[in-house]
Amino acid sequence: MLTSTAVYLHERKLVEWVFESTKSAADYADILKQIRKRGIDVGVVLPMPELGRAHEEFWGTGLILYGWIDRGFDVIRFTGPEVA
Repeated sequence: MLTSTAVYLHERKLVEWVFESTKSAADYADILKQIRKRGIDVGVVLPMPELGRAHEEFWGTGLILYGWIDRGFDVIRFTGPEVA
């Protein structure tokens, strides 16, 4: 099970945040908006099945959405970026 995790890349002015679900990401919506207002890009990393819900939830926010899927054998595949 993943926990909410954020990484800030100073050189790129980018925060990437990992969430378990769109609902858990939506709980941080105000924080994500405040970060965006400061000119920092925000990437949200979610399990692949959550991407559709995330597009609906965050449409027009400018968040960068990434999906991930566990392929087994210690292989995780990422998709994206897609801008909401």
